[in-house]
Amino acid sequence: DSVALPMSYKSGADTYYLDFTLADKSHVIDTLTVEKTNLPHFESVDCNPMMFHDITNVRHTAHRISSVTINANHADKAHIIIYLKDSGE
Repeated sequence: DSVALPMSYKSGADTYYLDFTLADKSHVIDTLTVEKTNLPHFESVDCNPMMFHDITNVRHTAHRISSVTINANHADKAHIIIYLKDSGE
């Protein structure tokens, strides 16, 4: 019911390819593009560099994805919700 995806530190957008296997064993691929602002975060000189991300927009193809909403702009919890089409659509 959830997936944790890595986000880049320097790019303003990340693209993910979601490969869905259908009942007949065929595949459908949807593309999800997450646009974001990268915000450097400093904890301590002893810690690795950290980056926070503010999600500004999400685009997607619509083979199996019905819609996508941004639940929270700051990427620290379930922030993108993907709604899938019914298998009959």
